[in-house]
Amino acid sequence: MRLSVPRGKRQSQVDGAVTGAQLDIQLLVTFIPPAPAPGSPLKKQKHNMENLQILIQTDKNIENSAGLEEHVRNSVNKAMAHFDERLTRVEVHLRDVNGDKYGDRDHECMMEARLRGLKPLAVTHADSNLHLAIAGASERLRNAVSNLVGRMEAK
Repeated sequence: MRLSVPRGKRQSQVDGAVTGAQLDIQLLVTFIPPAPAPGSPLKKQKHNMENLQILIQTDKNIENSAGLEEHVRNSVNKAMAHFDERLTRVEVHLRDVNGDKYGDRDHECMMEARLRGLKPLAVTHADSNLHLAIAGASERLRNAVSNLVGRMEAK
């Protein structure tokens, strides 16, 4: 956003003008639906994973492309859709263990889920290619979060 100075005035004469600096503002807006009124029937809501923040990091041997990011987001969204209200962020770390060499468990995916009010929960899966490693880590993360939530609800 750039503030413009009216014709005939110096920038120092304009109230609230930013002196020569450009203002960059980034907003993250999260919609929290209102609580239902007492006695009203609860509606089953669709899972809304748009508010979930997914951070993807790769090592120097893996090229981070739009297709890879889309695959990671789809895999995480599919696996974690049931827990959308409890999650705040999922971090995904992708690495090539052997660099240029080939191996059976050459690619590794580590996922860390941040649940509201709890410590982060991390899982790791290694496989022969990156897509299998992402799918395996997503499944492990879903199982770990499910077990944790189940234990919390049992208390």
